[in-house]
Amino acid sequence: MANDNFGLDPEQVKKAERERRDQEFFTLRRISDLRKLLKQPEFRRFFWELLSDCKVFSGSFTLNAMTTAFNEGARDVGIKKLSELNEADIRAFAQMQAEFVAEKIQRDKEAQKEEEKENA
Repeated sequence: MANDNFGLDPEQVKKAERERRDQEFFTLRRISDLRKLLKQPEFRRFFWELLSDCKVFSGSFTLNAMTTAFNEGARDVGIKKLSELNEADIRAFAQMQAEFVAEKIQRDKEAQKEEEKENA
């Protein structure tokens, strides 16, 4: 009869299986939580800013190797969060981007009107 544990200690196998189930549980819960949070525009704005702060939208290279390494660490975190975002809702990034652009256009129009008033 074949041994499914490949000669491993049964307690270690049980512990590894328990850890795998826990990891799966927490992953599914994190995705569920993220889906709920993404329904809120305030959270989408927060998440967009987080990605920006993590330098996901810019390069990380500088002339200082330590600063570049720091930037790459932040970028790595941002890319992980972006991956989680896409796993929760593949459309969320496009929605956040569209909202950011719309808000930027609106603010630019308001600033232009203010300038016109000042110059009039």
